[in-house]
Amino acid sequence: MDGYGQRVYSCLIVENEPLAIRMIEDCIAHRADLEVAGIATELAELKEMVGRFVPDVIFLDFIIPPGNAQGFHFGMLPKSSSIVVISAIPPHQFDGAQYLSNPYELLKPVSIAAFDRCMEQVIADRNEE
Repeated sequence: MDGYGQRVYSCLIVENEPLAIRMIEDCIAHRADLEVAGIATELAELKEMVGRFVPDVIFLDFIIPPGNAQGFHFGMLPKSSSIVVISAIPPHQFDGAQYLSNPYELLKPVSIAAFDRCMEQVIADRNEE
């Protein structure tokens, strides 16, 4: 909750391209109900971060370096996190997509309008749970 009683959703960005990270950060900063809780630029960092905390929303690019991930895969992401796949290519074309059930999708480059539409759906779905 923020100082006004509004729910603030923690977000984890999983992306290795600096311009794409900045794009997602700008979209998140545009909204008072979202905050960046972390940025992972490789699979090993993602593994470490979700071992420490469970973000409400994970913005996920499938194409990231593995690092020392030691068998970690996208199917090991927290089930309570909403997954938003951000990519220039549809998720069904990636290895690893089969591990995600019903991810939300945003195609790059992401506009503020498309981001807001996606997040309104994510939040509505989370409030139904």
